[in-house]
Amino acid sequence: MWEPLGAAPAPKAWHIISIEETEETMISENEAIEKAMELHPELQDWAPKDFQRAEIKDGVNWHLHVHMDAVVLRRESDPSLPDATVIRKLREKGISYVEAIHLISRLVVEDLWERMKGPPKPAGKSEVSQEAMDEWVARKNQILDRKIQHLTES
Repeated sequence: MWEPLGAAPAPKAWHIISIEETEETMISENEAIEKAMELHPELQDWAPKDFQRAEIKDGVNWHLHVHMDAVVLRRESDPSLPDATVIRKLREKGISYVEAIHLISRLVVEDLWERMKGPPKPAGKSEVSQEAMDEWVARKNQILDRKIQHLTES
């Protein structure tokens, strides 16, 4: 079973929806990792050296890939997010479950890349206020959700 490494708590702005609100609906990280591994049966019997070899040979970091799939699987289990509906609609269009997960995962990775840059700092200030950070995160969440919903429109 996957065990998360100890880490500092996320900044307050990341917790737009409290953990208590999603705890009853969202699957756990461990459940998501296990489900993500089930999406890739070819990885089931791999040893650590196999993951390293694949990354060197093919340029695919399978640990990261599985974890990003797990993020989408957790999002799918949260009824406040559009992911489950989008996955269902994509499947109705003939897209496999795995590919639907991967389409959303690509958007999540792009979003994460942008978020890593952080919000723009106000002119003449070295830090962003908590209120501005909360607004920025909420706006980023809305943009991501719209991009995910847009997957069914094409």
